Amino acid sequence: MMPYNKNILLLLILGSLLFFLTGCDGTCIILTEEDNEFEVAVSMDTTVEVELKSNQTTGYLWIGPSTTGDKIIGKVTDNYIPDECPPGMVGCGGIRQYVFDIINPGKEILTWSYIDTAKDIDKQFSITLICKSIISLDHKDNGTKVDLPLGSTVGIELHANQTTGYSWSGPEITGDKITGEVTDNYIPDECPPGMVGCGGIRRYVFDIIRSGEGTLTWNYKSIDDDLAESFQISIKTIP
Repeated sequence: MMPYNKNILLLLILGSLLFFLTGCDGTCIILTEEDNEFEVAVSMDTTVEVELKSNQTTGYLWIGPSTTGDKIIGKVTDNYIPDECPPGMVGCGGIRQYVFDIINPGKEILTWSYIDTAKDIDKQFSITLICKSIISLDHKDNGTKVDLPLGSTVGIELHANQTTGYSWSGPEITGDKITGEVTDNYIPDECPPGMVGCGGIRRYVFDIIRSGEGTLTWNYKSIDDDLAESFQISIKTIP
């Protein structure tokens, strides 16, 4: 097995490139047989696609995944995507695609087997997924200082209402730049039928990627730049 950190860096780069090529929604990591036996760092709400070469005309099929460890993945869906075949040609192969979401923190090993009707195994594909716990913060943590391990994933949920003309902006970061890319998503509240003006949650997620101390500030402003409130958190990384 290749060194852990090198594997993760390579997969993150490949995943980012493939994101634009495939049009995945949200955070997406795509793995192929070249990633066999890798360890992959993932985050909560990440979508994982596993693409394995297959040829249904040979009598061999991919079976799996069998899993060991923590139950960190959701329902697995699969789909066969045939290669474009020249007219009149038979026996073309394709891709067996498996898609699932990361729903819990922990570590899980997934294994697929390429077998024929006699259960003979031609090859296997195995991947280890590692998802660290998300540290959840919200309005009650405003103005606090927290010590977080390097590599932690942080989720911050702030009440919002997009129908009022106010929205959260940020984060503005002062001090050390200790975070990776900050992603955000608006989650509307369940609204009674016919009711308008329901609020929701603006959720920010980021990883702690560098040692140091930094302060992150979000501002809830109107389109006219009127400030309604601010949310600020100071983070210090610990070993």
